[in-house]
Amino acid sequence: SVIYTLCKEHSSKAFCICADEREANTLCDDLKTMGMKVLFYPYRDFTFQNVSGVSHDDERKRIGVLMSLLNEDCDGVITCPDAAAQYTIPQYALADSTLNLRVGKTITIESCIKSLTLLGYERCDAIEGEGQFSLRGGILDFFPPGTENPVRAEFWGDEVDSLSYFDIITQRRTEAVELVTLCPSSEVIISDREELAKKIEKKASYLRADSTKKAKEVLYSEADQIRQGLYISNRDKFIHLAYEETATLFDYIDDSFIGFISEHTAVKDRITGTEFRFSQDMP
Repeated sequence: SVIYTLCKEHSSKAFCICADEREANTLCDDLKTMGMKVLFYPYRDFTFQNVSGVSHDDERKRIGVLMSLLNEDCDGVITCPDAAAQYTIPQYALADSTLNLRVGKTITIESCIKSLTLLGYERCDAIEGEGQFSLRGGILDFFPPGTENPVRAEFWGDEVDSLSYFDIITQRRTEAVELVTLCPSSEVIISDREELAKKIEKKASYLRADSTKKAKEVLYSEADQIRQGLYISNRDKFIHLAYEETATLFDYIDDSFIGFISEHTAVKDRITGTEFRFSQDMP
């Protein structure tokens, strides 16, 4: 493979843009068989309606890739042009949003729950997948994106007494660990609830026409939910307000990467199709 050879000779990582997901995954598998740790960064649909049952699998896969890039824990990233151009969490916000839990650490369960909620985790009775957490007495379970198994933290008062991975089906602990890094489960991290709520309310105040009355009420309601620290599934709509600056996957790629484009014409066609789709979605 040209990609493998060039990266090997120059001690560099690979950043590859493909025309579609099938080609990207095939290339990813090929490079893995050569010994490279490469990751696929998918496109995802943003959620703008506050509805339940929305899948966030692709979003969490993207966060897993960004975490690997932040920690310099991969040899390359394979993606498609529209996925790479989508807004995501900036590097500084991702780095500041990680929380390390260590056995013996003094921290209240309430603080952990607050952090989980702010990081986009959804509270449920029992964990079924990534991005969820549950609490039973002094036992806090959570499933960080990019990990194979969820984590169980047992507290003794305000101290982390034990940490372990557990099987999601049998609920039995599988491996004890001393340290677990809790990373975001959403690309929209609400670090300052009051500030974001005020920004949303300011935007809502600009809606003065009678036809926008319902939209204005919705925005004020969502601002109030955010102020209260409640989980909302459509936080995507506020990604441009949540951070000081916008960011894409390209902001995570530095000089240590060699860039590749597979099937240039097909990639160009996909970009054109994305631009057309975006223009059709605009009011």
